[in-house]
Amino acid sequence: MEFVFMYCFLLTVFTTTTHAAAVGIAKENEQKDRAPIVKRSASGGNIAFSAYLGSYVQDFNNDKIVFDNTVLNEGNAYNRGTGEFTAPVNGTYLLSFQFENWANDVPDLQQVATLKVSGNVIASAIIKPMGRSTQAGNMAVVRLIQGQKAYVTVDGGNVYGQSSERFTFFTGALLYQ
Repeated sequence: MEFVFMYCFLLTVFTTTTHAAAVGIAKENEQKDRAPIVKRSASGGNIAFSAYLGSYVQDFNNDKIVFDNTVLNEGNAYNRGTGEFTAPVNGTYLLSFQFENWANDVPDLQQVATLKVSGNVIASAIIKPMGRSTQAGNMAVVRLIQGQKAYVTVDGGNVYGQSSERFTFFTGALLYQ
Protein backbone atom coordinates (compact mmCIF):
# COMPACT_ATOMS: atom_id res chain seq x y z
CA MET A 1 0.00 0.00 0.00
CA GLU A 2 2.87 2.37 0.81
CA PHE A 3 4.36 1.57 -2.58
CA VAL A 4 1.12 2.46 -4.38
CA PHE A 5 0.82 5.70 -2.37
CA MET A 6 4.45 6.65 -3.11
CA TYR A 7 3.98 5.81 -6.81
CA CYS A 8 0.84 8.01 -7.00
CA PHE A 9 2.61 10.82 -5.12
CA LEU A 10 5.64 10.74 -7.47
CA LEU A 11 3.41 10.53 -10.53
CA THR A 12 1.50 13.61 -9.34
CA VAL A 13 4.71 15.54 -8.64
CA PHE A 14 6.17 14.54 -12.04
CA THR A 15 2.97 15.45 -13.90
CA THR A 16 2.66 18.79 -12.08
CA THR A 17 6.32 19.61 -12.66
CA THR A 18 6.12 18.63 -16.33
CA HIS A 19 2.95 20.68 -16.78
CA ALA A 20 4.54 23.69 -15.06
CA ALA A 21 7.62 23.39 -17.25
CA ALA A 22 5.46 23.08 -20.37
CA VAL A 23 3.45 26.15 -19.35
CA GLY A 24 6.69 28.04 -18.72
CA ILE A 25 8.04 27.07 -22.13
CA ALA A 26 4.74 28.00 -23.78
CA LYS A 27 4.79 31.40 -22.08
CA GLU A 28 8.40 31.93 -23.16
CA ASN A 29 7.54 31.01 -26.76
CA GLU A 30 4.49 33.27 -26.63
CA GLN A 31 6.72 36.15 -25.58
CA LYS A 32 9.09 35.35 -28.46
CA ASP A 33 6.12 35.28 -30.86
CA ARG A 34 5.14 38.73 -29.66
CA ALA A 35 8.58 40.20 -30.23
CA PRO A 36 8.29 43.29 -32.39
CA ILE A 37 8.77 42.71 -36.10
CA VAL A 38 9.89 46.30 -36.61
CA LYS A 39 13.51 46.47 -35.56
CA ARG A 40 15.27 49.31 -33.84
CA SER A 41 18.27 50.77 -35.55
CA ALA A 42 21.59 50.87 -33.75
CA SER A 43 20.72 54.42 -32.77
CA GLY A 44 17.61 53.08 -31.02
CA GLY A 45 14.78 54.22 -33.31
CA ASN A 46 12.23 52.05 -35.10
CA ILE A 47 12.29 52.04 -38.89
CA ALA A 48 9.07 51.14 -40.72
CA PHE A 49 6.60 52.84 -43.02
CA SER A 50 3.28 52.25 -44.70
CA ALA A 51 2.05 54.77 -47.26
CA TYR A 52 -0.87 54.78 -49.68
CA LEU A 53 -2.15 56.73 -52.66
CA GLY A 54 -5.12 58.83 -51.60
CA SER A 55 -6.55 59.75 -55.01
CA TYR A 56 -6.79 58.66 -58.64
CA VAL A 57 -3.70 59.75 -60.61
CA GLN A 58 -3.68 59.87 -64.42
CA ASP A 59 -1.14 59.84 -67.23
CA PHE A 60 1.90 58.17 -65.72
CA ASN A 61 4.92 57.89 -67.99
CA ASN A 62 7.62 55.98 -66.10
CA ASP A 63 6.96 58.29 -63.17
CA LYS A 64 7.26 57.64 -59.45
CA ILE A 65 4.04 56.93 -57.64
CA VAL A 66 3.94 59.48 -54.85
CA PHE A 67 2.11 57.70 -52.05
CA ASP A 68 0.83 60.86 -50.43
CA ASN A 69 -0.61 59.50 -47.17
CA THR A 70 1.06 57.55 -44.39
CA VAL A 71 -0.40 55.15 -41.89
CA LEU A 72 2.99 54.65 -40.25
CA ASN A 73 6.31 56.43 -40.63
CA GLU A 74 8.52 55.24 -37.78
CA GLY A 75 11.91 56.90 -38.15
CA ASN A 76 10.54 59.47 -40.65
CA ALA A 77 12.41 57.83 -43.52
CA TYR A 78 9.50 57.92 -45.99
CA ASN A 79 8.91 61.23 -47.80
CA ARG A 80 5.25 61.82 -48.75
CA GLY A 81 6.26 64.65 -51.08
CA THR A 82 8.62 62.59 -53.26
CA GLY A 83 7.35 59.02 -52.76
CA GLU A 84 10.82 57.90 -51.68
CA PHE A 85 12.01 55.84 -48.73
CA THR A 86 15.57 56.77 -47.75
CA ALA A 87 17.41 54.15 -45.70
CA PRO A 88 18.46 55.86 -42.46
CA VAL A 89 20.91 53.07 -41.58
CA ASN A 90 22.68 50.21 -43.35
CA GLY A 91 20.56 47.10 -43.09
CA THR A 92 18.34 44.47 -44.62
CA TYR A 93 14.84 45.76 -45.34
CA LEU A 94 11.55 44.24 -46.44
CA LEU A 95 9.86 46.41 -49.09
CA SER A 96 6.49 45.76 -50.73
CA PHE A 97 4.05 47.54 -53.01
CA GLN A 98 0.69 47.09 -54.67
CA PHE A 99 -1.13 49.14 -57.29
CA GLU A 100 -4.56 49.14 -58.91
CA ASN A 101 -6.21 50.41 -62.06
CA TRP A 102 -9.73 50.43 -63.46
CA ALA A 103 -9.23 50.60 -67.22
CA ASN A 104 -12.74 50.70 -68.62
CA ASP A 105 -11.75 52.73 -71.66
CA VAL A 106 -8.59 50.88 -72.76
CA PRO A 107 -9.34 47.14 -72.99
CA ASP A 108 -5.83 46.04 -74.03
CA LEU A 109 -3.91 48.17 -71.51
CA GLN A 110 -0.95 46.61 -69.76
CA GLN A 111 0.81 48.38 -66.89
CA VAL A 112 4.03 47.55 -65.10
CA ALA A 113 4.94 48.96 -61.71
CA THR A 114 8.52 48.57 -60.56
CA LEU A 115 10.21 48.78 -57.18
CA LYS A 116 13.57 50.49 -57.63
CA VAL A 117 16.52 51.19 -55.37
CA SER A 118 18.80 53.99 -56.54
CA GLY A 119 17.41 53.56 -60.06
CA ASN A 120 17.97 49.78 -60.20
CA VAL A 121 15.03 47.43 -60.73
CA ILE A 122 14.41 45.22 -57.70
CA ALA A 123 10.93 43.78 -58.38
CA SER A 124 8.07 44.37 -60.80
CA ALA A 125 4.35 43.64 -61.05
CA ILE A 126 2.07 43.68 -64.09
CA ILE A 127 -1.65 44.22 -64.56
CA LYS A 128 -3.93 43.88 -67.59
CA PRO A 129 -7.24 45.38 -66.40
CA MET A 130 -9.35 44.41 -69.46
CA GLY A 131 -12.23 46.57 -68.27
CA ARG A 132 -12.09 45.45 -64.64
CA SER A 133 -10.46 46.57 -61.44
CA THR A 134 -7.11 44.82 -61.34
CA GLN A 135 -4.37 44.82 -58.73
CA ALA A 136 -0.82 43.54 -58.65
CA GLY A 137 2.09 43.84 -56.29
CA ASN A 138 5.37 42.40 -55.23
CA MET A 139 7.85 42.40 -52.36
CA ALA A 140 11.56 42.00 -51.87
CA VAL A 141 14.13 41.70 -49.13
CA VAL A 142 17.02 44.02 -49.97
CA ARG A 143 20.26 45.17 -48.42
CA LEU A 144 20.32 48.99 -48.35
CA ILE A 145 23.18 51.31 -47.57
CA GLN A 146 22.41 54.41 -45.52
CA GLY A 147 21.10 57.11 -47.87
CA GLN A 148 19.91 54.79 -50.65
CA LYS A 149 16.45 55.60 -51.96
CA ALA A 150 13.68 53.10 -52.74
CA TYR A 151 10.57 54.03 -54.70
CA VAL A 152 7.92 52.65 -57.07
CA THR A 153 7.42 53.71 -60.71
CA VAL A 154 4.67 52.89 -63.19
CA ASP A 155 5.29 52.76 -66.93
CA GLY A 156 2.07 54.41 -68.08
CA GLY A 157 -1.65 54.82 -67.69
CA ASN A 158 -3.59 55.69 -64.58
CA VAL A 159 -3.33 54.43 -61.01
CA TYR A 160 -6.31 54.20 -58.69
CA GLY A 161 -6.02 55.55 -55.18
CA GLN A 162 -8.61 56.30 -52.55
CA SER A 163 -8.07 57.16 -48.91
CA SER A 164 -10.94 55.02 -47.67
CA GLU A 165 -9.89 51.81 -49.43
CA ARG A 166 -6.11 52.08 -49.81
CA PHE A 167 -5.56 49.65 -52.69
CA THR A 168 -2.34 51.30 -53.89
CA PHE A 169 0.37 51.24 -51.24
CA PHE A 170 4.11 51.05 -50.48
CA THR A 171 5.46 49.59 -47.23
CA GLY A 172 8.81 48.75 -45.70
CA ALA A 173 10.61 47.85 -42.50
CA LEU A 174 14.12 47.24 -41.27
CA LEU A 175 14.56 43.53 -40.63
CA TYR A 176 18.09 43.65 -39.21
CA GLN A 177 21.36 45.54 -39.38
